[in-house]
Amino acid sequence: MLYDVLTVSIAGDLARIFVPQTVKPRQAAAVPVIWFIHSAQADHTSLSSVFAYPAELAVERGAIAICQTLGGTIWTNDTAQKHQRNGYAYLSGQFPIAASYLWAMSAGGALACENYGARVFPGINGVYLVNGVYDLRDTHDRTTRGRFSIGGAFGGSTAQIDSHNPKRLPASAWAGANIRAVVSDTAHPDPSVPPALHGLALVKKATATAREATVRTHALGHNAPSWVNQDGIDAIFRWHAGPAAAPAPSATPTPTKTPVVRPSTAGRWDFDQADAPYEGGSGSPFRPR
Repeated sequence: MLYDVLTVSIAGDLARIFVPQTVKPRQAAAVPVIWFIHSAQADHTSLSSVFAYPAELAVERGAIAICQTLGGTIWTNDTAQKHQRNGYAYLSGQFPIAASYLWAMSAGGALACENYGARVFPGINGVYLVNGVYDLRDTHDRTTRGRFSIGGAFGGSTAQIDSHNPKRLPASAWAGANIRAVVSDTAHPDPSVPPALHGLALVKKATATAREATVRTHALGHNAPSWVNQDGIDAIFRWHAGPAAAPAPSATPTPTKTPVVRPSTAGRWDFDQADAPYEGGSGSPFRPR
């Protein structure tokens, strides 16, 4: 399917958007939107690199894909949340949104969890986390890099970190939620984002109240397996189709030799955001700013 690639400034924050050419501004039919939340030291261009393949799969299914810079690497602080709300206001002003879905890897998981659990913007119907951060305070306390990055985003205040930590949210915050966490198995530790403290901890808290809270494991530590691209899209469109029986937890499949996500160095929580080619259709009704 042909699609347009837009780069826009939303109240000073850059965003990249893939829009199927079958979707027109202010059309009557509402469409799903997938919000890809980048990892540390990355920006909106992640939609054309690390997220390019799942974003294209989303477009093939008629969804809009968007990735915002969100102020850079400022985690869940008030500025990041403001940029997220501005993004929703902008996009919903252009297109009727049927439902929103969150897709995040690594550091981006914290804002994805905050967006969903704290209802930072309306209409979220699911989150797909790949080795994603959930407990912001753990990431801050456990590593020097975490203390520097997260501490800087919150002015060095651990009280502010705690008040913006998705872990603080009660189980009731996840009532009716759709959650799928992809984590490394116990035989292949993820030292950057330990599953027991992050993805598995979220699923454990949400299980009693969520519509779906499932886990799929892999054997790559903090690197993402290529199967997440299709698995994530399948999960999102299953949720979008309406309530259905959740799949059983999946064991680690045979690793592929051609991962879409380029591995990062062990001990880091950001991925290599190398550029990747993409195609955009002609005749866009938009003009990038």
